[in-house]
Amino acid sequence: MRSLPAFDDARLLQQRLRRFLSWLLAAFFTIAVLLTMAQLRTPQLNSLLGTFVAYGIVAVIGVARFALTSRPVAALFSVCIGFFCMAIADVVLLPRALPVIIFLPVIAIALALPYLTARTLLGLSIGATATITIVASLSEFVKLFQPAPGLLSQLIFILAVTFMCGLTLFLFWQYHRRQSELLSDVQAANSVLEHARAGLAVEVAARTADVRAALAEVERRAAEQARLLEELAEQREVIRELSVPVLPVSARTLVMPLIGALDTARLQLVQEQALQVIERNAARHLVLDITGVPMVDSQVAQGLLEVVEAARLLGAEAVLVGVRPEVAQTMVGLGLALPGLRVYADLQTAMGRMAGVRP
Repeated sequence: MRSLPAFDDARLLQQRLRRFLSWLLAAFFTIAVLLTMAQLRTPQLNSLLGTFVAYGIVAVIGVARFALTSRPVAALFSVCIGFFCMAIADVVLLPRALPVIIFLPVIAIALALPYLTARTLLGLSIGATATITIVASLSEFVKLFQPAPGLLSQLIFILAVTFMCGLTLFLFWQYHRRQSELLSDVQAANSVLEHARAGLAVEVAARTADVRAALAEVERRAAEQARLLEELAEQREVIRELSVPVLPVSARTLVMPLIGALDTARLQLVQEQALQVIERNAARHLVLDITGVPMVDSQVAQGLLEVVEAARLLGAEAVLVGVRPEVAQTMVGLGLALPGLRVYADLQTAMGRMAGVRP
């Protein structure tokens, strides 16, 4: 069997249903007692059978009330089926009670309405409709018993009609109250959710502002870093140019003092700087001063020769000055030769010699 639906607290539903079944049990027991009194006063077969039916429904309601905790759906089914059977039996035994009997299937559906699923209620509704059809048919075509005369029977009939009508209206009121409570709970939950949503919106706005501020700071730092990198690149270019300076000493003579060790990259830079300045100044003489170069090996000698040859291709003569004794010994020990390269002891001697050379 399927359990009670989860749209309300199951324990609360069971408490309400148990209380209602208690009232229903008391009401049907009262009707059964009144029918018993009427039977004792005026014995009739139909009244006797109707009394048994009333006690039967009392028994069904009592069992359903005690089985409600463990098997609530089965208890509701038993009550509904009992009402259906009671309606069919009573319309044959007590045809005068038709207004009361018609209420029984409707009460059964109203009783089960808040507690069962839609599919189960659909099945019970079909059963109730079939029961009402059977009851109406029996009331028209089956006339086994005549209405029981007597004031007590009339009072019982009036009481039963009043009770069934009031019971139906009470069920509808109870269902409306439950729906109102659920609506109130939903509205309260919506209010809480709305408050949470507003708080979340404020928090999201604050977080967004923080993220934007952080992004702005990151962009500012990135821009600052880019500026620093640009300045560093400019400084490196300046240092690069200063590492191989080219000094014009006359209109057609340039001096390039070289200081520090010469590697492949720096020799390449020496060649580039020398050729650019020669072309820009239309120089005829280039003096390579290696006084500050601590060591000259085959690689350095080859690089210097490349500078000399490149200068010759541009129409300039390159000379070498500043060869120290220890450098000269190293070059001789390595067997280095500088063919086609004029070498002078110092810059003054080289300038004097080139001053006497006609361009």
